Amino acid sequence: MIYEKNASVLAKMNSVSTGTKIMEDITEINVYPNPSQGKIAVRYSQWPEFGSKIEIVDISGRKITSRIISNKIEEFDLQNLTAGLYLVKSIIGSQEMTQKLIITK
Repeated sequence: MIYEKNASVLAKMNSVSTGTKIMEDITEINVYPNPSQGKIAVRYSQWPEFGSKIEIVDISGRKITSRIISNKIEEFDLQNLTAGLYLVKSIIGSQEMTQKLIITK
């Protein structure tokens, strides 16, 4: 192929599985309020399996806090964090679901 400056290129992409599984046992995970000023709750519509974990990390991947999930609603006080984008990771068995969290001040 020859590419010309300012020319269009049409590419056909095939779907490839990356090995990520859908969390079949958890129908819904809600992080609220989002955006938040620091106090958040993470609500699971079903009880996660024993030993499941939740983590809050910053955008660079640095772990802010983590704990074993012990309730259908996990509450966090993150008011000491600076405003910005964070990630809420729910680790259920070998499966992981990540959601964005915006902290405002």
